[in-house]
Amino acid sequence: MKSSLRRRLVLTMLVGGMIGSLIGIFGLYWQAVEELNELFDDRLQAIGNNLAPQTLGPGDQRTVDEAEDDIVIQLWAGDGSLKYASSVEEQAPIPSAAGLVTLHSPGEDWRSYSRALPEGGWLQVAQELSARREIAATTTLRLLLPLLSVLPLLALFTSLGISRLLRPLRTLADQLQRGGPYKQVRVVVDDAPSELGPVIEALNDLLARQADAARRQQAFLADAAHELRTPLTVVGLQVQRAQQARSPAERSDALEALKSGVDRAARLVTQLLALARSEPGASPERPLRTVNLESLLKTVLAELYPLAANKEVDLGLVASQPCMVDSDGEGLRSLVTNLVDNAIRHTPAGGRVDVSLRADAVQASLLISDTGCGIAPDRRQAVFERFVRDGEADASGTGLGLAIVRQEVDRHGGSIELEDGISGCGLAVRVLLPLAAATAAVPGSGGSGKPLPS
Repeated sequence: MKSSLRRRLVLTMLVGGMIGSLIGIFGLYWQAVEELNELFDDRLQAIGNNLAPQTLGPGDQRTVDEAEDDIVIQLWAGDGSLKYASSVEEQAPIPSAAGLVTLHSPGEDWRSYSRALPEGGWLQVAQELSARREIAATTTLRLLLPLLSVLPLLALFTSLGISRLLRPLRTLADQLQRGGPYKQVRVVVDDAPSELGPVIEALNDLLARQADAARRQQAFLADAAHELRTPLTVVGLQVQRAQQARSPAERSDALEALKSGVDRAARLVTQLLALARSEPGASPERPLRTVNLESLLKTVLAELYPLAANKEVDLGLVASQPCMVDSDGEGLRSLVTNLVDNAIRHTPAGGRVDVSLRADAVQASLLISDTGCGIAPDRRQAVFERFVRDGEADASGTGLGLAIVRQEVDRHGGSIELEDGISGCGLAVRVLLPLAAATAAVPGSGGSGKPLPS
């Protein structure tokens, strides 16, 4: 089980506080040692300068303060013999020079002050360095004990403070729990710290997009179920008609109608799948590559030519230029196929569908015009919605073609416009797509360098 953020913060702060305190205590210890060295050095000099050698005798003893501080007074003769020592147990090494020096002896270091005597020899006042360190350690320990005693209070106040600081997170969790799958929730935390502001803004943006996607999915499923119900009902009726046929001719007509219904249902399912794949975030992003739009357009026209010929529609490529665009290929093919297919299906027998492809320095223009029934100007934006039909479409129309085209155009960073068709009749669809970065504005890439006509 993972530990809570509150516990981690409390432990981190306590450990950090203890480490900082220990570092401070060690610094205080060394500072105390330095100050004690200066203090005791001054004391050694004061004793050595004020002490008369003739007052020292075999019966003299150190003062109480000197004994407590482990200060030793020694009198050395000119021949190096020890004439007097205030301590029998502790003996400092003989000095080699006057003044303050540090002397080393087996097992102990000494700080010594010496002055030369007129008759020869030395008056020495010395102290063990270990005594100074013990005094510094005792002083530091006296400061450490109060600090250790307040650690429980420090832990309590730290825990309470962190609990208060984490209160915005609990408020955030409570607000998120009140949301539903199709209900947009906007998180508002009044007492949130400034560092949490960008997180809340990003979360609100994510929740808004998820709520919108959920609503779109719900509407999509409802519309798809409604649209599938009609062709499936028709298929069921045609099956009954075929079962009840009394003659081969009547059965053949029923089977032909059944085939038409199955084809329409299959086309609707195909369009629904294409629309679902074109939804933003519906599938993993496919890597982009440079696609020859002119070559792809000619391939699509060749594939759809039998459909146009069957309806006696004149399908032709009236103008073409090489255009390279960045695309995953599949989405661009779906875009072009739906536009040409829609134009053919909405054009009556004997009509025309003209396709042209031009490019300037930065973008390609794909124009598909027909002589069909057209779309009224005030309805041209509505037809980009799902399952919206306009004009006299044939029975196989699904109302999804332009919705798929619009989403693919947005995915490719382009734009789409609906205009009047050939000679003011029918409909013209103009799609503008940015050229591939490697070919845009490069001489010889197929662009004329002039703006496209609107």
